Amino acid sequence: MNKMNKMNNGDITMKILLGIFASILILYLLNTVYTNLPNYISKKNSKTKTKTKNNNYQLESSNELNDSALDDPADSILNNFLDTSCSKKEYSSNYTQCYSSYGYDVNSQMLTIGSNLVERTTVKAVMKPGDKYKLMNLKDYFIPSMLNGTFCDVVFSSYYDYPDLFHISNKVFKMKKNISKAIRIRYYHFEPNVYFELKYNGVKIRTVIDSNYNIVKPESIDPKYKEMVMTLLDKIKSGELTLVFKNTYKRLSFIYKNDPSIRMTMDTNIEFDHNGKKINTDFDIFELKYPKNMEYSEVENYLDEINELAGTKLKFKDFSKVEYLYHESIEGVLP
Repeated sequence: MNKMNKMNNGDITMKILLGIFASILILYLLNTVYTNLPNYISKKNSKTKTKTKNNNYQLESSNELNDSALDDPADSILNNFLDTSCSKKEYSSNYTQCYSSYGYDVNSQMLTIGSNLVERTTVKAVMKPGDKYKLMNLKDYFIPSMLNGTFCDVVFSSYYDYPDLFHISNKVFKMKKNISKAIRIRYYHFEPNVYFELKYNGVKIRTVIDSNYNIVKPESIDPKYKEMVMTLLDKIKSGELTLVFKNTYKRLSFIYKNDPSIRMTMDTNIEFDHNGKKINTDFDIFELKYPKNMEYSEVENYLDEINELAGTKLKFKDFSKVEYLYHESIEGVLP
């Protein structure tokens, strides 16, 4: 009897030990899975890329874009904006503006001086199409600049000149003549106004015009530029200045670290129309506009910091959409 009791006690002890061992093994396995699962998901996500129709990468990596500006409820609106052609016929009647709950509400007067004159220093960098998503991931640096309820818009520009391209040549060939380097009429998809704009001696002059090329508020123009503006508009009316090319692109607007004095824009889906010839670019443009009293070296430090955090390789360079179009299309067709 005692011998049988000892055997039963031994069996019970063995079962208890096996149970403890099995529990430890299960806990070990669960801990291993829990520890390595995020790394597995991260590696898998890093290999996933979604291409848009124009071969631009919409999302470089779902892991890379965690907590990005594309993760809020406006994701689908912004993606739809970026995926839709710039052609007006592509837009539906219920096309939605890009809103951000943490955006900065910019007063239009902060963008202009006297509502018609903008003085600022602008530097540019050429971006790969996927870079804009990396930059938008930096929420603390790229604060959406909300103007009229949106931080995205489509820009439609028409450039005018004489048949010999007197003004455009001044810009392309750095001739430094005391004339405007750009004469254009510009309007936006989400804004009702149409603007007549000049770039003259480092200053952008703009005023609202009507459908007959008349200035809506002549008193809003700085007196020292008023005669030049009115003269050039009269030449457009008479046909002396004619349409040279059209330029369309989508613009995303931001301010730097909640500082409205430093504006940043990303131009994407850049398209040109020169005499019916359509030209689409395979790059985007990043612009940083900063106060004239700010040192350029300080702005370079900003870009270095952005590159380090976003994993981009942006470099400031001398770039002009007008010059790009000139060398791509206009140069070969001049008499």
